[in-house]
Amino acid sequence: MEQAAQLLRLARVRAAVNSGEARQLREAAHLSIGEVARACGVDQSTVWRWERGARKPRGNGALAYGELIDSLRSRLRPAVEFQRSLGLLPENSETPGAATPEASGERINKSTAK
Repeated sequence: MEQAAQLLRLARVRAAVNSGEARQLREAAHLSIGEVARACGVDQSTVWRWERGARKPRGNGALAYGELIDSLRSRLRPAVEFQRSLGLLPENSETPGAATPEASGERINKSTAK
């Protein structure tokens, strides 16, 4: 991937993390932090910190995370928009199917993940 494309992907993933969209998409896909971390080649505490704003996504792991987020967005957002267009969801509702941290398999010891 050329450098400009990498920078654009990093900017997109950082915006998705800062807005909470990345976490919403992961939860809507019923993916745990551990599953995402393994797929991106990073520790699960890294993804946990990214999604909570404690760390800025960087490096190859962040690029892989960005690719995953882009893929989830393209697959999940059309369904959400379709449901909103039918009046099944309010305009400002969160992504349907988003699980609670416990239900999505997040088992991070928050005292050690700081």
